[in-house]
Amino acid sequence: MEFEAKPGIEQQTVTIPKCPACGLELAGERSICACDSSLIMPPVQDMMIGKTLGCYKVVEVIGRGGMGIIYKAHDQWMDRTIAIKMLHRHLVDDEQAVKRFNQEAKAAGNIEHPNVIQAYDFGIAPDTEQPFLVMEYLEGKSLSEVIEAESRLEVERTVNIMIQACEALSAAHAKDVLHRDLKPSNIMLMKTKDQADFVKIVDFGIAKMMPSSGKEMQLTQTGEVFGSPLYMSPEQFVGRKVERTSDIYAMGCVMYEALMGKPPIVGEHVLETMYKHMNEKPKKFSEVRPEVKIPAKIEAIVMRCMEKEPIQRYQTMAELHDDLMLTKSGFKDRRPFTVKMKAKFGQIKRLRKKYDELANNVLLVVLSVVIAGCLVGFALMFFRTSQESQWKALKTDAQKAYSREEFPIAQEKFKQAAKVALDTFGDEDPRYIDTLKRLAWVYDAVGDYKNGREIFKKVYKLSPEELFKIKTAQVALAPLALLNELRRENTTKGPETILRKSSETIEKFLGSNDPELIPLLEQLALIYEKQNKFGEAETQYLRIFSIMRETEGDSSVGAAYAHRLLGGLYEAWGKHDDAIKNYEESVRMYKDVLGANAPQIHEIQDIIDGKAAKVKSDAIKIDVDSMAVPEL
Repeated sequence: MEFEAKPGIEQQTVTIPKCPACGLELAGERSICACDSSLIMPPVQDMMIGKTLGCYKVVEVIGRGGMGIIYKAHDQWMDRTIAIKMLHRHLVDDEQAVKRFNQEAKAAGNIEHPNVIQAYDFGIAPDTEQPFLVMEYLEGKSLSEVIEAESRLEVERTVNIMIQACEALSAAHAKDVLHRDLKPSNIMLMKTKDQADFVKIVDFGIAKMMPSSGKEMQLTQTGEVFGSPLYMSPEQFVGRKVERTSDIYAMGCVMYEALMGKPPIVGEHVLETMYKHMNEKPKKFSEVRPEVKIPAKIEAIVMRCMEKEPIQRYQTMAELHDDLMLTKSGFKDRRPFTVKMKAKFGQIKRLRKKYDELANNVLLVVLSVVIAGCLVGFALMFFRTSQESQWKALKTDAQKAYSREEFPIAQEKFKQAAKVALDTFGDEDPRYIDTLKRLAWVYDAVGDYKNGREIFKKVYKLSPEELFKIKTAQVALAPLALLNELRRENTTKGPETILRKSSETIEKFLGSNDPELIPLLEQLALIYEKQNKFGEAETQYLRIFSIMRETEGDSSVGAAYAHRLLGGLYEAWGKHDDAIKNYEESVRMYKDVLGANAPQIHEIQDIIDGKAAKVKSDAIKIDVDSMAVPEL
């Protein structure tokens, strides 16, 4: 695009450079396009021209990219033309850039395949300390240049090119190397005496060694996205684990563009392109170019490569290669019977999984689309991140207060956290629901059952009848059971039945980890203790301990109280060692949560000291009783 000055002002033409891959206007002469990292630079005389790097004499510049410059050079020892890729001088001090450059050298050097560009040597320029990679010199055109010149490629020609690309990437994957930036400009086509389109895969600049290789290199920072958005898989955009299937997704995009003359998914800007790759399927070939007849088998292969879920794609380049070979006229399938059957079973399994997921997870799909839509605006994403951090901080403070049984503070903090969660995530989000549930626990802890039940009504969508049952269990049945126990010392069957039904009611509507169960379970345990059913009492106390740990935390006042209860039970049971262990653990927790001067600590310490004194007294008594009395 060009702008000219108005009349009367000195005429000056300003040229705004564009990305050669996607056509986006760039901000400055040396800007890097987000599409494919091309670097637009004005033509200048390169200082490396004519210099010698060891035995390599630099002849001319043949390409520039975001990472480096590619020179044509002459290998004076071997008397051959080679290519030298050298890291930009301004990136020499960039640790990440140097690592990526070294990664490309290792990736290219590890893969030995005729369809992968061959690396000969690696070195450092003595004057500028720029690392450089010596590679074979390729005379040909990139697939992107061929598509641009010819509008689109015929089916047979596309299949032949893609089969070679599959073989090359299959060799790379066998060495545990992912390309991660496959696109038409990285597929070079050369003419040989035997073949018109001999493929060479180039540019492993952002390749990644997979964990199975034992030498994985993590080159990206958290949230950083590498690759060309027009050909990147959905999992690359959101930072999920990148596997072989990501390269297969890119292969599908490249095949689509070769056959249709345009990429499968394009937005007006990079963010829209990202959103569409994650949420929209590519248009059918007949919708894009009705005049072009593409066999259904070919279209099915391309669309399978571009499935959103990695499990629905081809799992290996070998599978994709085999299906492409089967589309060639006159080709006979000579694969072993077991391989054919495995492919068929895999196809059935994918179809079944696909339609099962569609049938069972419609709501999940809708929510996923809504959430993915948020990626369109980075401003909204940053806002949500900030709000989520605020919600986490408030919830953490509230939980700490709840663990210390500082209920007024916990109540206020949970209220604030619930409001932030509601405003940020909505009333159906699990974070909001969990915060509300914990606020209800605080209400119950201070005896405010009315507000607690209102929250449970909202969280669990309870009917008035169900709320009445909870109210009865909370307010009427439990006190009645305790009253009966106190009045009728020898009759526990009635209270036991009432407590069981009360706890079952609470558990049915509020869940098995609700703190409202604790007083019911504690009374039930006391009844079992009175009946000398210590094993059943222990079960109830252990349930209390589990609820305390899950709701208040591993180290909390509630967990300390549960240990104290267990200590009392074991003492009555005659398991003195277990009693002491639980008392001591209770003391430790009270110290951690409330400090060394907490009154609970002194009470429990008195119990421990009393037990120790009793044991000592009993021991002395035994010694005295065992002494022989002399005869007079």
